[in-house]
Amino acid sequence: MNKDPKKQIPPVLRITIDEKLEDDLIRILVAQLNYGEITFSDDSSYWQEEEEFLVKPSDYQKKMYMTQANAKKWSWDRLHEGQVFLIGRFQSSVNRSGKNIFITDTKKRKFQRIDPLIKDHVKKKYFTALERRISDGKADQTG
Repeated sequence: MNKDPKKQIPPVLRITIDEKLEDDLIRILVAQLNYGEITFSDDSSYWQEEEEFLVKPSDYQKKMYMTQANAKKWSWDRLHEGQVFLIGRFQSSVNRSGKNIFITDTKKRKFQRIDPLIKDHVKKKYFTALERRISDGKADQTG
């Protein structure tokens, strides 16, 4: 059995629905979690380079590593540009600053859509920065 950590499959994959090219063709981007990561987020520093795949209704389940139950919940017509999924052995958590994070977990394989979690955190950061800018008197007064 090969114990080389660089040749073992990481416990988590991130799949992004990148672009709908036609009604029956979507481009997805797949990234593997960096080896050795235990606590991670969607930040690019945690992930290896994305690989591009073209998927069709006939093969999307296989290329997205879905189980039958995942495919029932996420049928072809429910996939849209910008959706981000994590697949693998992980659990969700929230850190002290309220940011959604994930922790590798060897117990249970999950398939979870995470883009709503990511967008909410980005919105919070944006509005906090905007409030800080307004309170510092640096808001744009051009009208």
